[in-house]
Amino acid sequence: MSHPRPHHAGPQRLVAAAREGFLALDDVDTAAVRASILESWRRSMASSVAADRVAVRYAGSPNLEMPLVQSATPILEHLRDLLADEPVSIILTDPAGVVLSRSVDDAVLERHLDSVSLAPGFSYAEQDVGTNGIGTALTQNTALGVFGTEHFAAGLDQLACFGAPIHHPITRTTVGVLDLTCWNPDASVMLRTLATNTAYQIEDALLVASGRRELALLRHYTTVCQHTDRPVLATNNDVMMMNQAARTMLSVDDQTRLLDQAAEAIASGRPQRLSAELSDGTEVHVDCTPARTGGGRLAGCVLAVDLIAPVIGLAPRRRSRSLVLSGLAGSSPAWRKCCEDVIEAHASGEPLLLTGEAGVGKLSLAKAVHHLHRPGSFTRIFDTEAATTTEWFSAVAEALGSDGETVILPRLERLPETSAPPLAALLRSVLTGRPDAPPRLIVTAQTPQLPDPLRDLLHREVTVPPLRQRTHDLNEIIGALLRRIRPRGVLRCSSQARNILLRGRWPGNVAELLGALTTAARRCQGGMIEPEDLPPRCRAVARRLLTPLESLERDAIINSLRAADGDKADAARTLQISRATIYRKIRRYGIDLCEE
Repeated sequence: MSHPRPHHAGPQRLVAAAREGFLALDDVDTAAVRASILESWRRSMASSVAADRVAVRYAGSPNLEMPLVQSATPILEHLRDLLADEPVSIILTDPAGVVLSRSVDDAVLERHLDSVSLAPGFSYAEQDVGTNGIGTALTQNTALGVFGTEHFAAGLDQLACFGAPIHHPITRTTVGVLDLTCWNPDASVMLRTLATNTAYQIEDALLVASGRRELALLRHYTTVCQHTDRPVLATNNDVMMMNQAARTMLSVDDQTRLLDQAAEAIASGRPQRLSAELSDGTEVHVDCTPARTGGGRLAGCVLAVDLIAPVIGLAPRRRSRSLVLSGLAGSSPAWRKCCEDVIEAHASGEPLLLTGEAGVGKLSLAKAVHHLHRPGSFTRIFDTEAATTTEWFSAVAEALGSDGETVILPRLERLPETSAPPLAALLRSVLTGRPDAPPRLIVTAQTPQLPDPLRDLLHREVTVPPLRQRTHDLNEIIGALLRRIRPRGVLRCSSQARNILLRGRWPGNVAELLGALTTAARRCQGGMIEPEDLPPRCRAVARRLLTPLESLERDAIINSLRAADGDKADAARTLQISRATIYRKIRRYGIDLCEE
């Protein structure tokens, strides 16, 4: 592509010198740098973005069923045809700067984009990567180009990026960015025009689709409301509706909580029945049914809510003698000892500190011991990360003063540093003020290293063992989780799939296992989970948590091996790596396909 360089980018050597001076906290030649870029550098530095490398955050697998993707896809396919054989990448992101899709025909440019993780699932928000065509366009809410050394992170200085925000045609909120990225020497002002015009085309397509989606969602919502007196909510990316029962029976916090917990079901576009929990500990069942347009596209989801008595989410259908606490699966010595210690500590009336790795089930254990001692009563759960307002402290004080309730403060490691002294003063006041009837208090944390003001108040500690120390419990846990995922249906694992799960190390503990089974349940045909339904990470026996890039690499190797029927040489050729490299990485990630 032979085009003149953008006249407003400034000589790159002057921009590079200005950037070096800026990073060294010296005076900056403002004539060499555009004001919008200099302001973005300042925001990037304030966000502590790495300037010497590209440090990208992996945000998870993108949702390709969202209306933006559906409306943009035919337009982007046409644009790809237009730019065929040109070294230009077409990138679509969500409003947070997370890449949804990327297409590029030039192999060299594609490899470079992979090296800086400009790929689906990674966040190019300005606060993550610094000045760039995606994140800065979002922050400034305007189309702009970022060229070469104008990028804040050094690893992006070979690229030029042209980002154009995409706005919802009705609400005018930003729903994403259309970005065109090329080599900096190939940059042309024409690409900015092309990006802007393409963003407008996507907005027009959204307008046409929005009318159909909102009408289909309204019809489905009305139909559900006519046949039930339960709380009903309807939502998609643009609107939310609720009936009178939902407005009166569910607080704003509970409405948000239900929508958050049902987000995965909403995105899946399939009818599902979920178990969720309200802010006061009440468990509810939520029937999620998708609404679709006449063309079959997902228009949103309607949630009908059943309020039921508080129960423990992992309760098996039959009571087992092996359970120390009703509702929690496991009979290994480590787990039994943990449960016995928790029961004894809670019965003493002293505040209890539950520590353990992320995902081991500290919150479930806290709720289970409460219901053992006070069946039918409620737990009050307060997010410690929100301990920044007088309203939060007042609510905790009120709950601690109530009889029959257990107050749970999860994830103490997220407590703001400045909130530790006032929380300690509050707890000390309540505990000393009721020596004969102390309040029931359970605190959870990943580490026993507490802030100094709280250390003396939480000396009764029980550590919840990680799943790798409970290998004998895995069979029971898998069964309990399957019942939790599909409480009213039949969901089982084949012997081959179960063997794969039993061999796993599960560094993310029960939460990781639950995520794997949930993914497999969505993929499986009927009620039997087979090995091919399990996510790729289950094929690897990991000894530690992998970084996002390592996870992507591991999954790519597994998928290539599957496609090659296990032929490592063929898989290596597909991945464009040597046979020695693929053998080394198979050993490194503990990949094993022998069960298929």
